[in-house]
Amino acid sequence: MNGGYIVIGVEEDSGVPVLPPKGVPKELLDGIQQEIFQYCNLIEPRYVPQIEVVNYPDKDTHLLYLKCSPGDAGPYRAPKDVYSKKTSDKPDKTMYYWIRPASLTTIAKQGEIAELF
Repeated sequence: MNGGYIVIGVEEDSGVPVLPPKGVPKELLDGIQQEIFQYCNLIEPRYVPQIEVVNYPDKDTHLLYLKCSPGDAGPYRAPKDVYSKKTSDKPDKTMYYWIRPASLTTIAKQGEIAELF
């Protein structure tokens, strides 16, 4: 319940960052930020992290840092599937509470939901 950071533009290998980072092409930075805000609108209650564009360490390697502070309005829930499918199946928009034990993100079970509240 301390929040955390998400860094966009760094690959990972078994949970370990691959350095140096490849970064995000400059022309994609605005579109990615807009997409993040669209996903934030799916969270109930709405949650928006602080977003910062960082050059690491040269001018051509752009990273997006998302500072995800603990929110005061939680617990929060989000849909199981936010991506549209290319098949006839529709995304599962059922809302769930999510937890992150260790490095795994999973749907919270009833006792875990009670603990969140």
